Amino acid sequence: MLLVGVALGLVYVGGVRRVRRLWPWPRTTAFLSGCAVLILSAVLPGSSFTTHMTEHVLLGMVAPVLLALGAPITLALQATSGRSLRRLLHSPAVRVVTHPIVAWALFGVTLVALVFSPLLELSVRNDAVHAVLHAHFLLVGSLFAATLIAVDPIPHPLPHGARLLAVLLAVPFHAFVGVALLTARHPLFPDVYPSLNDQRSAAAVLWSSGELLTLAVAGIVFARWWSAEQRAGVRLDRQLASQG
Repeated sequence: MLLVGVALGLVYVGGVRRVRRLWPWPRTTAFLSGCAVLILSAVLPGSSFTTHMTEHVLLGMVAPVLLALGAPITLALQATSGRSLRRLLHSPAVRVVTHPIVAWALFGVTLVALVFSPLLELSVRNDAVHAVLHAHFLLVGSLFAATLIAVDPIPHPLPHGARLLAVLLAVPFHAFVGVALLTARHPLFPDVYPSLNDQRSAAAVLWSSGELLTLAVAGIVFARWWSAEQRAGVRLDRQLASQG
């Protein structure tokens, strides 16, 4: 993730330099902040369950939202000819994985599968599995964030109201896992994380971050909805004025 964060940041800055002053600086700030979160996830100190869960929160929720706000696909289309990228975006595989229902299911099921399967213990013991799991969390989180925020063009754009509903429907996944970890009377992974207090701290990190990210993303979706309605109102006023 350290290398991924640095590489994504360099490529993005290169794209911004190609489009020069046409690119909004808030998007650059958001994307580079997402890259910084990726780097932070790679250098977190400690090897506790709390640290492990913090990594997944950063990779699966925080970084994807910031990266999506940076509109990297739009930047790539403007900085290059975009023909190959457009073909990729309209390919059957991409149309399937970017479908809102598929992205929502992958986002929710991934977390549940991690905690309630041998995958978590395996990732702790095997660095390759750990790296693949991190990449998966980042990819799935980015797909879900892209469908909600929709700064970049996506094959199946949702109405703003449906995006808010999708945000709310993602809450039970984190709440379910958080409650299961918090209320357990013994460590769920005694071989790798034997401390019950550590497990409860990890649950608090997951639960609280999920609630905060839900509020943040809902606020972003609502703000974009409001902005879209304002622009639509201005266009309608101009049409009525031209007709009059």
